[in-house]
Amino acid sequence: MQQLERQVIDAERQAEKAFQQVQVMEEKLKAANIQTSESETRLYKKCQDLETLIQEKDDIIQNLELQLEEQVRKNLIIKES
Repeated sequence: MQQLERQVIDAERQAEKAFQQVQVMEEKLKAANIQTSESETRLYKKCQDLETLIQEKDDIIQNLELQLEEQVRKNLIIKES
């Protein structure tokens, strides 16, 4: 009988230890999820910033192309004169 009681007590201790380990793992998982969320937010912001820069670059290229076309037209007019 005493042996069964000891086994029950040992099992309860092991169960408590396992429960505590589960709680620690859950806390670590929550912390990792928060870090992942923050990381995703930073990446999303960086992506938006890069998209803005790409659009600005495209606008500059388009403007330069228009200026080049205008310069070519002017040069053709001068050569024809």
